[in-house]
Amino acid sequence: MNASNDDEPGNFCSIPDAPILDLSDPSIAARYEYDSVQSALVTIVYPCICLFGILTNSIFLLTVIRVPYMKSITNIYLSNLAVSDIMFLSTAFLTGAGLSLWKYLSKPVTTDFSIFGGVLGCLITQALNSTPFFASTLLVTVVAVERYLAICRPIEHRKINSRGRAFTLIAATWAAAFCCEAFLLPSYSVYTSSCVMWPDDHYFKEFPRTIGSCFTPALWTKVLAAFVLTVPIVFAFIFTFVLYFLIVRKLGKRIGKRAPSEQSSNRAKSRRTRNHVAKMLIIAGTVFYILLTPRTIVILYYYIKFFAGTTGLPPGVEFILVTSTNILLYVNSVTNPIIYVFSNKRYRTAVIQAFYPGSKVITVSH
Repeated sequence: MNASNDDEPGNFCSIPDAPILDLSDPSIAARYEYDSVQSALVTIVYPCICLFGILTNSIFLLTVIRVPYMKSITNIYLSNLAVSDIMFLSTAFLTGAGLSLWKYLSKPVTTDFSIFGGVLGCLITQALNSTPFFASTLLVTVVAVERYLAICRPIEHRKINSRGRAFTLIAATWAAAFCCEAFLLPSYSVYTSSCVMWPDDHYFKEFPRTIGSCFTPALWTKVLAAFVLTVPIVFAFIFTFVLYFLIVRKLGKRIGKRAPSEQSSNRAKSRRTRNHVAKMLIIAGTVFYILLTPRTIVILYYYIKFFAGTTGLPPGVEFILVTSTNILLYVNSVTNPIIYVFSNKRYRTAVIQAFYPGSKVITVSH
């Protein structure tokens, strides 16, 4: 071993009394490098998904702004869902995909978070990433409640349904998202700089002698994070699908009772529009949870593994699980506008009118 990797920390690290990470074994050191798959994810896959999702959600927001009949109360909720998805993808791009790309280009070590600059950077990055995620999950549930009231309890819904109520619910949803995020912050409240002993090889000569990490070893922070990342999502999942079941059952009963003379009435047209929107939102919500559930299961697996003190699955299998569920999480924020357009003619027409102003605007009942 050369002088730079001497046993004395001062010979290879400028931080006194810093913990030492011994990676002098090349097989262990290799785990801290970017492999070809990680390189492709950081440089191509994640940035492309983020940019495409920002584009699709922005198109939906512009459509709501430009087309008069899209300014409905339902679309107030969907617009906020689009905003939360844009925020998630933007922060994922800047602090996730973008930061990963920056890390990839500037540092060869996957687990080096010194680019955050300290504990404040850790907390800000975590807050920017997670708050929109929680907001999206809660907004999907709020939309399900609204559709349940509109379909299953229409008289009550007409009495309470208003733009003011919608904005109040949205504000409460974002407040709840911030609260959920606040419970995660203790897990990232300690920033540690470690000195690294790399293998005595010319290949590792330019590798950083210090790396930073955002990590709190306290057990209570793990318990808190495990609760916040699993229990609210599982509860929202069950609650939302109970509402979907009740909505579908109600729609099925209506189809069976519909009279031929009802087809031409304005009330029937309004009801059909409302039912089509409900079906569209059920599809969107179902896809949302299909894409989110694998990530929740993986998170649950890691916490069970941690608390049980077991070795778990082989590292290669864990990498595949984390990578694939990460991609699904990104894709989850892309799909809503696409589902709206492909599952509902009204929304398809609105997109065309929004970007081709000369086309004839159709008046559609809300």
